[in-house]
Amino acid sequence: MLSEICSLEKTMQLPIITPAPLVKAHAEAFRDLFENRCQFRHFENYLTGLMVLPNKSMANITRCVIESSDKTNLSRYFSKDLWLQDQVNDRRIKYMLQETKHVRVARDQSALILDDTLCEHVGDLFEYVDRHYNHGNGNYPLAHNPVTSHYVSGPVRFPVDLRLYRRYEEVTRWEEFGRKAKKVKVVRLRFCCRLKKPGNPPRLRQVRLWNERFS
Repeated sequence: MLSEICSLEKTMQLPIITPAPLVKAHAEAFRDLFENRCQFRHFENYLTGLMVLPNKSMANITRCVIESSDKTNLSRYFSKDLWLQDQVNDRRIKYMLQETKHVRVARDQSALILDDTLCEHVGDLFEYVDRHYNHGNGNYPLAHNPVTSHYVSGPVRFPVDLRLYRRYEEVTRWEEFGRKAKKVKVVRLRFCCRLKKPGNPPRLRQVRLWNERFS
């Protein structure tokens, strides 16, 4: 009987009829970041879903929003440029700091904590998935590597940001750049020699030093 009740609790989801009271109390601080009431309502519904639903996926939140007959509205809004993610997060941090200024401790007693957590996968079809070093057991699992930052100041504690770590060589393509630079090194040096003027020797030396990095 107990297992049936637990199973029922997992399958039942609360319908989102109106934004949660806590969301209504603080969401107005972000109102000017949205072009119209519909966009702002998507924002309120999404926050409500994150707070009250055990399954916090986008698909489940949209399924539980009663007022919308089109269940793709929320996901389409967040996938377009209309969603100003960075501006909303900046406003959130500013708002949190303002609301907690009387209970935060001194700056030298506060901390910004950075932490990376591997989210392992069994396939490589995900965007930006790669082999990342696991310092716990020394292997390189196929995973995403989200990096989170968390602010702690006495009783005040809240997340600051989230970024997906990408391997250095994937972002910079440094090895490919180095191989190309080696091929053009001699051509560049000859070209600089032809352009060299009697009163400008440092220019040639600077180009030589730059190319020596790839020797």
